[in-house]
Amino acid sequence: MAILDPDAVGLPIVVFASVKLTSHGADALEQFENAVLAFAEVTECYTVSGGMDFLLRVVTTSMRAYEAFLREQVLRMPGVSEVHSRFVVTQVKYTTALPVRHINTAQDDRRDG
Repeated sequence: MAILDPDAVGLPIVVFASVKLTSHGADALEQFENAVLAFAEVTECYTVSGGMDFLLRVVTTSMRAYEAFLREQVLRMPGVSEVHSRFVVTQVKYTTALPVRHINTAQDDRRDG
C-alpha cells in the first residue's frame, strides 16, 4: 500500500463529516458501520463521544461530488438524522507515523528495575 498525495490523484476535497443517528442500538450502529465500509470516498470512520455519533473523513474530486455523495448515499441511509460537514482549507500536518518513544523508555525501565 502506498501513501498518495490526494491532489496528485485528483482528490483535492477533504471533508470531516460528523454524523448523528436516530438510534444508538447495536443493530443501528452495525448497519451504519457496514454501509460506511462500502463507501470508497470514506477513508476513515470513527465512533465519537459528544453530540454526534461518527466522524468520517471523506475525500472527493469536487464540492459537487461531495454534495452528490452526501445526498445520494449518506442522507439516504436509514437512521441518519444529522450530518455536519467541515471542509479542509489547509492541511497543516498529516502523518501516519506513531509517537512510539515511550516503547524504548518502557524497555529501559524494565532493564533498570
